[in-house]
Amino acid sequence: MRKKAAAVPASKARIGTIYAVMRDPLLRFLRRRVRDASAADDLLHDVFLRVHDHVDSLRDVRCLESWIYQIARNAVIDRQRRERLAL
Repeated sequence: MRKKAAAVPASKARIGTIYAVMRDPLLRFLRRRVRDASAADDLLHDVFLRVHDHVDSLRDVRCLESWIYQIARNAVIDRQRRERLAL
């Protein structure tokens, strides 16, 4: 019988590594959703601030990538809402 892999928490000490690995694909993801390149860059930084602030709440590092993309999707939605309200 195979043992289940133990849940491994992520930590703030790994943020630099996470950033190095996820920066480019996440930026491409954001640029496909936000036409303005500088707005996509701003969103990227917002996403990583949220990751930094909440990474200790992530229970299983195996969910890290999908968790980060969910944060990015939410950041795009938040930006779109702010833009609609500003009109």
